[in-house]
Amino acid sequence: MMHILPEKQSPIIHSIVSGRHTGGLEATIFHFNPQEADDTLMETEPSVYLQSTQRGQIFQPFSISKLTAFVLPLGIYLSLLCFVKEEWKKINDDMDKKIEVMKILSFPKTFKKNISFTSHGCVVYERWFDLLFFHYKKSSLNESENYIHLQIQNVSVKIDPDVLYNLASQYDSLVEILTRIGYKYCGPVGQNLQL
Repeated sequence: MMHILPEKQSPIIHSIVSGRHTGGLEATIFHFNPQEADDTLMETEPSVYLQSTQRGQIFQPFSISKLTAFVLPLGIYLSLLCFVKEEWKKINDDMDKKIEVMKILSFPKTFKKNISFTSHGCVVYERWFDLLFFHYKKSSLNESENYIHLQIQNVSVKIDPDVLYNLASQYDSLVEILTRIGYKYCGPVGQNLQL
């Protein structure tokens, strides 16, 4: 059986291009951190440079995007992908059920004669993946503004949940490639805070 593998110094590009209805997401993975990347996040852990785009836009070359990319350790990136692949569908479905209940309750309720009110709300899911903070909020009012917010220290990025889910579907293949070039993945990290 023949296998094609990247060189250890070569970047691995893991991406979903933007389309007419969703943005894109590109992860540039370095098994060995390139000197030109000037990574100060974690010197011993391989790095991932995330770049997101709006609908219909293309990704910038790495030489430009590395200055503004969201940088995270490879182990945390893999933990994030594993979580999204295995658990996100159920969490998202549970959030949708709660939103549907809120929408049913949002019809005007009569409080007293000629006085009524409506009820709206949001559902929030938060989780830590070591030093990466994951935040997702769904509102019963505005469904078009639902983005996953990822943050490390004071740097953050917004990602379309469907794009991240599609990227996470390739988790097993990515781990297989990384294992073949010598990366030792210790397994998922994270702590569920609330739903």
